[in-house]
Amino acid sequence: MASTTVCYYLTIADPRLFQIGAYAIWYIVDGHVAGVIVFLWLWMFVAFYFVLKYPKLVIVALLSLVTAVLIIGYELQVKEIGVQASESNGQPAYPTYLLAPYRLACVTGGLLVAFFWTIFPFPVSESTELRKDLGATLYLLSNFYSIVHETVRARVMGTDGNAKIKGSHAQHLEKARESVFSKSLLLLNNMKTNAGFSRFQLRVGGQFPKAEYEGLIASCERILQYTALMAHASSTFSLHNRADGVDTESQYRRDFRELMAKTSNTSHRITSLLALLSSSMSYGQPLPPYIETPKPFEFVKSLNTIDPDVLSIRHIAEPEYSAFAVVQVCSQAIHADLERLRGHVKNLVGELDFSFHATKSMREGSDTASDMTDEKGKAD
Repeated sequence: MASTTVCYYLTIADPRLFQIGAYAIWYIVDGHVAGVIVFLWLWMFVAFYFVLKYPKLVIVALLSLVTAVLIIGYELQVKEIGVQASESNGQPAYPTYLLAPYRLACVTGGLLVAFFWTIFPFPVSESTELRKDLGATLYLLSNFYSIVHETVRARVMGTDGNAKIKGSHAQHLEKARESVFSKSLLLLNNMKTNAGFSRFQLRVGGQFPKAEYEGLIASCERILQYTALMAHASSTFSLHNRADGVDTESQYRRDFRELMAKTSNTSHRITSLLALLSSSMSYGQPLPPYIETPKPFEFVKSLNTIDPDVLSIRHIAEPEYSAFAVVQVCSQAIHADLERLRGHVKNLVGELDFSFHATKSMREGSDTASDMTDEKGKAD
């Protein structure tokens, strides 16, 4: 609704500017055909520049072209064939200083009618679309994180295969990652656009929580970037990405194989949490009570348990050393943004709370017990 309002405002305001432009094209050269054609060409050149330079203003640029061509073209026709021939179809011939404002009035009236029936009976607002897009984005993040986790696991275990071979496990994972990543980027750009237009939205029923939505969009974007970075860094673990092409089984690789079996539970809880947040945002349902963000898996502590010397500076030359550092930092950052996500979603859709009903039931039980005691005393 806000984007429609902005579009109508621009469409109504632009003819005023184009009216002045038509006056300049026609009256600067006093209606001489050669000069009018030159200035009309210059006006069209500037309009096409805005089409190429600012694609978002393509409607404004096209309106400037249509307005100039209609007004100046009609006046050139009248000048060429005469007033009598131009009025033969029943349409009166007006001079430029009258034709331009008449056209402006017609456009304004038509746009006001169209704007009314666009808003009523049921407006599609940016806030509604933003909530649905956020739900879809969280679902894609859940899917993307699950794919990346499986990719990292397959690379560490050495079961990924060669991504260049058609039909291999690595190629299927790569296609799935690229597909989900591209869809997520499109949704993020669409949400940023809707969030920007929300400031022009007609407020009915309360203030739009713009800060919460902007925080959600920023957290989703960071989680997507961190997860993609984990997928890129984990390519070091794959045997098929080594420069020498030799399977050099290092201590790091054996330690990581043992560690991955312990991280699956935490990673699956992250996927489950993202899917739950997606469902709450998509349907506007409150979160379940006492939901908690999964705690980050203690990679360093587990590695020290397996091999106390695993993080020694002596291993800094091994590719897995740097990859492990990137994965560790990204994992911590993802968990921090998950906590922010949960807080923003909770502020928007709320959280189920059964404490009131439980307290009420306890009080009712106490009252019933008291009544039974009183009745027993009377009977005695």
